[in-house]
Amino acid sequence: MRSTWPVWTGLRLAAGAVHDERHWVYKLEGTPCKRCGTNIVLEEFGARKLYWCPGCQT
Repeated sequence: MRSTWPVWTGLRLAAGAVHDERHWVYKLEGTPCKRCGTNIVLEEFGARKLYWCPGCQT
């Protein structure tokens, strides 16, 4: 893991984040976050799925 973690703004990554870092939680609901260990959550909004970490992204 890189020493600097990408900074999230809403649902978008700040400039400079590596493309692969945007997909660290995709389809990993219920598994620990690579950064903080909190379980990844899946929420559905209509036909869209949102995977996120409540520990890092609240």
